[in-house]
Amino acid sequence: FAAEPGAVYYLKLTRYDNRKQGDYVITAEEYLDSMGDTPETALKLEDGVKAEGTIAGKEDVDFLAVTTGDMALIRLAAENAAGNERMNVAVLDNSGKEVTSWRVDGGTTGEKTLELVPNATYYVRVKCDQAGKFTALYETLADLGGSSIQSAVALQAGEKADLFFEMK
Repeated sequence: FAAEPGAVYYLKLTRYDNRKQGDYVITAEEYLDSMGDTPETALKLEDGVKAEGTIAGKEDVDFLAVTTGDMALIRLAAENAAGNERMNVAVLDNSGKEVTSWRVDGGTTGEKTLELVPNATYYVRVKCDQAGKFTALYETLADLGGSSIQSAVALQAGEKADLFFEMK
């Protein structure tokens, strides 16, 4: 729960199910939100560097900022910690319009490959149904094939090339 700074809280402890009395431990930890709750306070996600975040509960939302370079073919991956039921990830453009979104179930990783506007800032919004941890990764992908006839890569007879196709 979100505690008010400086407030005093009391815990009531009772026996459970008529079991024998015994020792107990109470732990309170301060939660620090390192991601930012708005696009203006978003944590900048660096190309190729994983960022770990924590969602405090259903009402919490985290934002990460991604700035594309000259190559705007990117891969975004979001790993949902095993304890989370469902995580929703959305990519927003600089105006706040949703570009794409996807769901990542607990204990899995979901990813999207996106062709975005070069040299632009996008925001990744992460929400979960419950408190838990997540990891986000952004990588620029090399577009070796060219996206138009003018930028196409020429192959000579007998040469091989790894190609990437995205169905739209």
